[in-house]
Parts: sequence; C-alpha cells; structure tokens
Amino acid sequence: MDKCSFWYGSIVRADINSIRFGFCTNVQDRAVITTQSELDNGYPADVVIGNYVTVGHGSILTSCIIQDEVLIGAGSVVGAGSIVESKTILAPGSVVAPGTLIPSGQLWGGNPAVFVKNLDDGQKSSLEKTAEGHFSLAEEHKEEFLPYGTLYQQAEK
Repeated sequence: MDKCSFWYGSIVRADINSIRFGFCTNVQDRAVITTQSELDNGYPADVVIGNYVTVGHGSILTSCIIQDEVLIGAGSVVGAGSIVESKTILAPGSVVAPGTLIPSGQLWGGNPAVFVKNLDDGQKSSLEKTAEGHFSLAEEHKEEFLPYGTLYQQAEK
C-alpha cells in the first residue's frame, strides 16, 4: 500500500473477504469499498485494486477487480464480480452491472454503464499522473495537518 491515500469518510470493509490495494492508489472522500461473502460464478469475492488507481468521491466498489491505471469517476458504482481492465476511465455516476468486463483502454459511462469510446494515448498516459497528483496532495495535506487537535489554540488565547 505504498503511496496510497484514503480520504475523509472513505470506508474500506474487509470483514467478509480481503481487499488489496496496489501502489499509489487513492480512495477519495465518502467512497465505499466492500466485499460479499461469495459470488454467483464461484470466483473469489475479494476486491483487488491495482497500481495508480483513482477511486472517485462517493463511489461504491463491491467484490470486484480494478486493474492498473484506472480512473473511477465520482459517484460511480462497480457491481460484484466486475472486472475493470487497465488504462480505463469510468465517467462520473457510472453504474457497472455485476459481472461486467470492461476492456482495457476504454471510456465507459451511464446507468447501466456502456462503452463510450476508446481512449487516446494522452488520456491513457494521464491516468498514472492523476494518481500521483492525488498522492502529492495527500503528502501536502499530511504536512499541514496537526498530529493533535486544535483545542489547545483556543485555550492559549
């Protein structure tokens, strides 16, 4: 979980099955990542999230596989048993039906999520940079955040 960041109100529930995060992944505010006890197809119901993944604000991921360099737009839902292959973008508010395979290098959006277009090289190369940008922001935020509460400031006045 090197260079990973988990933002305010995000929830990671690995009480039923395991959740694994790759390098430089960020889970933004109010996102929820959880697992089911089992999948209908018999595959493991774990969550596996690859390297350089950005999970947008308020998204919900359940027992799915997210490969490397993926951007999951804010408010998206990825259903159980789904696989999102590398270098892919889910538009904000997308709802990926359970068991869906989203091929590498594509933009998907809508409810239910459908193929929109193939990503160009610039869009694909931006995915790693986006995740690194969130890590840099997390580092800045960590430096600014006090390791203890701020009530003492009021007491000193």
